[in-house]
Amino acid sequence: MITPQAPSASGTIAQAEPTRLTGPRTDRTRQHAENRGFQERYPLNSQQRRAAVEPVALLRSELVGLDDHQWLSPGPVDGALRRAGLRPREVTAVSGGVHFWSSAGNGICVNGEIDDHDVSIRTEGPSSDGGCAEPDGGH
Repeated sequence: MITPQAPSASGTIAQAEPTRLTGPRTDRTRQHAENRGFQERYPLNSQQRRAAVEPVALLRSELVGLDDHQWLSPGPVDGALRRAGLRPREVTAVSGGVHFWSSAGNGICVNGEIDDHDVSIRTEGPSSDGGCAEPDGGH
């Protein structure tokens, strides 16, 4: 709040301290950004990318080796992740396939999807919330 003051002998006027404006609009914007923080992923450095090559190749081999009924079920996909040396964080059945989130350690996440036609595997860093799996919701 600004307190009016008479000019001093030197002709300068005292300045008010800045105040932080808050309100529904600024709070909503900040909260929305926080709620979406889990979608942002940290990038992998070159050492992490090299370390991810072997477990991803093993996982792809394990997943391709599953028969049609197995790779659309969380249990066999969880087993494939473990045989590839990964730590499953979440393996979820979805319509027509399975989504998985796992960790290779050292800040390396190996996440992906499997459906009737394709195996998709991504290597990425953890989310800004700190994990490889997607959280259930916002803050």
